[in-house]
Amino acid sequence: MPKPHLDHDFIIDDNTFNDEALQRAKSEDTPMKGLLIYASMKSETEKAMWKWVDENKPEFVLNCIVSSILPCESEKCS
Repeated sequence: MPKPHLDHDFIIDDNTFNDEALQRAKSEDTPMKGLLIYASMKSETEKAMWKWVDENKPEFVLNCIVSSILPCESEKCS
C-alpha cells in the first residue's frame, strides 16, 4: 500500500487524494494489487462525486469518510 512520504511536511485537505495508489495499481503486479485497486477506486470515485456536486449543486451535503483513520475497537485492529 502506498505510504505517505514522511520525509517532508504535507497538508491533507479536500484536494488530497491517493493518486499514487492509482499509478501503482496500473503498473505493479504485487500481492497487494487488490488493495491498490480498492484504494485507487475509492479515490477516483470521490473525485467524481465532488465534481458532480460542484457541477449540479444538489440540495444535500456530500460527506466522505476516510475509514482507514477511524478508531478501531476490534481485536483485529491491534
